[in-house]
Amino acid sequence: MGTTATVSHRLAALQQLVLDLAAGNLGARVEPSEAGDEIDAIAAGLNMLAAGLAASRAEVAARQAEHEHSTAVLRAILGRMNEGVVAGDAAKNVLVVNPAVRRIIGVDTSEPDWLMGVRETMRLPDGVTALGPDDGPLRRAVMGETFDGLELFLLPVPGRDGTFIDCSGAPLTNDRGESIGGMVVIRDITERKRAEASLRQAKDEAEAATAAKSEFLANMSHEIRTPMNGIIGMTELLLETDITRHQREYLDLVKTSADSLLDVINSILDFSKIEAGRMELDPHPVALRDCVGDAVRTLAVRAHQKGLALACRFEEAVPEEVLADAGRLRQIVINLVGNAVKFTARGEVVVEVGMTPGDDGGPMLRVAVSDTGVGIPESKHVAIFESFTQADGSTTRQFGGTGLGLAIAARLVALMGGRLWVESEEGRGSRFHFTARVGLRAEGRSAQAAEPPAAVGAGPAAGRRLRVLLAEDNPVNQLLATRILERRGHAVVLVENGEDAVAAVAAGRFDVVLMDVQMPRMNGLDATREIRRREDGARLPIIALTAHAMPRDREECLAAGMDGYLTKPIRAVELHAAIAAATGSAGAPGPAAAEDEPADAAYDHDALLSRCEGDLELVREVATIFLEEVPSLLAAVTTALHEGDLRRIRAAAHALRGSLTYFGARAATNAAERLERAETADDLAAAPEHLRALTAHVQRLRAALAALAG
Repeated sequence: MGTTATVSHRLAALQQLVLDLAAGNLGARVEPSEAGDEIDAIAAGLNMLAAGLAASRAEVAARQAEHEHSTAVLRAILGRMNEGVVAGDAAKNVLVVNPAVRRIIGVDTSEPDWLMGVRETMRLPDGVTALGPDDGPLRRAVMGETFDGLELFLLPVPGRDGTFIDCSGAPLTNDRGESIGGMVVIRDITERKRAEASLRQAKDEAEAATAAKSEFLANMSHEIRTPMNGIIGMTELLLETDITRHQREYLDLVKTSADSLLDVINSILDFSKIEAGRMELDPHPVALRDCVGDAVRTLAVRAHQKGLALACRFEEAVPEEVLADAGRLRQIVINLVGNAVKFTARGEVVVEVGMTPGDDGGPMLRVAVSDTGVGIPESKHVAIFESFTQADGSTTRQFGGTGLGLAIAARLVALMGGRLWVESEEGRGSRFHFTARVGLRAEGRSAQAAEPPAAVGAGPAAGRRLRVLLAEDNPVNQLLATRILERRGHAVVLVENGEDAVAAVAAGRFDVVLMDVQMPRMNGLDATREIRRREDGARLPIIALTAHAMPRDREECLAAGMDGYLTKPIRAVELHAAIAAATGSAGAPGPAAAEDEPADAAYDHDALLSRCEGDLELVREVATIFLEEVPSLLAAVTTALHEGDLRRIRAAAHALRGSLTYFGARAATNAAERLERAETADDLAAAPEHLRALTAHVQRLRAALAALAG
C-alpha cells in the first residue's frame, strides 16, 4: 500500500508539471526520487523540456525586443526624412509610407494604394501629358525596374499649388536574390524648377539686352569707321606732299591717333560680333608657318625700336598646311605678341609653335608667347581675360589699350575649340598659351623637319658688325653666302674644310660659324665636335649648312653641338634669321624666296634673284662662277662612275647638286640627287642613265646661264 501511494504521488507530480507547462509556467520542475525507475526518467525528460521552453521564450522575447527597437529606429528615421519613402510587396500591397509623402504630395497615408497605379493628377513635367496605367513609380519598382531622376508634375488640388516631384526607384530582394517588392524615394523639386524657370527668363532677357547692345555697337562702329578711313587716307596723302617739318609732325600725330582710334573701333566691332553670336570662322587651307610668321613679322619694327629680340620657333611636328581661319589665327597671335612687346622694356619675346592631341585625339595647334616683361600678379590671371579689364588700373594710362584684346582673343580661341591661359609672376615676365583645333588635309605633307627656328626683327645687338667664319668648299656657295653677309656689313673669313675651320676658331675670334656638313679632310660634324671639345668659356654659335633635309640629319647636327640648321640652297632671309636666332643680331628679314619654277625653264630666275637679295650683278657673278666650275664637277661624276666607285660617285654628285640647287634647276638637281643616293650594285647599274639625264639638264642650264652672264 505504501509503495502504491508513493507511485501515485509521483505520477500526480508529473501530471501537475505537465499542467504547469501547458499553463505557461516554464519554471516548474519535478524533484527526482531515489528509485531511479521509469517515472524518474520521465520526470527528468519533462524537466529538460521545461528548461528548453524557458530558454526559447527568453530568446523570442529578446528578438522581439530587438525587432521593436529596430522598428522604432526605422520609424524615427523615416519620420525625420525630408524625402518621401514608399515601399510595397510583390503582391502590390503598399507596406511603408513615411509622413514626408503627405507633406510633399498631399496623399492620405492611411489610403496610399494609389501609388501602385497612376493618379489622375499625375503628369509628365510638361503638366499636360498623362502617364500610362503601369507608369506609377512604385508599380515600376515592384515590377523590377530601377530608375533615377524621374520627374513628374502633380496638378493643383484644393489647398495646394501644382507640385514637381523627382522619383528614384529600385526593386527589393531577399538574401536569395528573389524579388519581394520595391521602393521609391520622392523629392519635392518645385522650388528648384521655379528657380530654373526664373534663370531661363533672366538669361533670355540678358541675351536680348546683349544682342541689342551689340547691334548698337556694331552699327556705331561701322558709322565711325567710314569717316575714320577718310581721315587716315587723306592724312597719308597729305604726308606725301611738300609740307613743312612742323606740319609733318602734326600730321604724324593725327595719323597715329587715327590709327589707334581705328584699332579701338575694330576691337569693339569684333567684341560686339562675338557677344551677339555672329562671329563665324572661315576655315580654309593655311600655310601655318607663313601665317604665324607673317603675324609675328608685323611687330618686328616695333620690337626693334624697343631693342627687343623677337623670335618665332616651330617644332618639327608642325605640318606645312592646316585647315583653319587664317585671319582669326593671325589676329590672336598679333594680339598676344603685341601685348608682349608693349609690356616688355628689355629682353626678348619668343613665339613657340607646336602640335598637341586634343581630348578626342584630334590635332590641336599649340602656341606659346613668352616675354621678359612686367609680369602679371597671380590674382589677375583670370581677370585679364574679362572685357575692359587690365591687370592694373594704371596700365591703360601707361601703355594704352582698351582691355578688350585678351577678351576677344580668348573668345576666338574658344570658337576654335581651344583655350587661352597665362603663366606669370609679377616682375618676372609672362607666358601666354593657347590651343586651337585645326584640320589636316589628307594630302597635306609634314613640315620639313630641317627648317630652322625662324627669327624676326632685331635683337639688342641689331646693326652690330659680326665676324663670321664660313666653312664651305663649294665656290658658288662661298660666293653667295659671302656676298649676302657682306651686304649686311659683316666681315667674312672663308675656309674650305673642317681642319681649317678648327684652326681658324683656335687662332681668332668669331661671332658665329657657318659650317658646311660635307667637306674634305674633316667634315663639319667632326669639326664642330672638336671646336666644342676645345671650348673653355663662352659657347661659339655654329650653324649647319647642308643639302640634306631629313629629320635625322638635323638631329645629327644638333647632337654634334651645332646651334642652328639651314638647308641649301641658302636663302638670304633664312640665313639672317638663323644668325639672329643664334646671336641676337640681324637686320630685318628680306623678301621670301620664290619657289615655283616654270615647267619649261632651265632654272628659276625669280628664286635666284631673291636668293641674291635682288642684286642682278651678284646673280651674274654667281652664274659666271658656276659656268667655270661645272665642267670639272661633271667630269668628277663621270670619272667616278667609270671606275665604279660608289663613294666617289656620291661625293661628286653631292658637290654638283650643291651648286645646282641655287639656280632652282629642279630637273638637274633631281638627277644629281639620284646619283648621290647610290648605295648598291643595282644603283650602280642604273647610274649611267642618271648621268646621261644629268648631263643633258646641266648643258641646258649652262646655255641659259651663259646668256644671263653675257
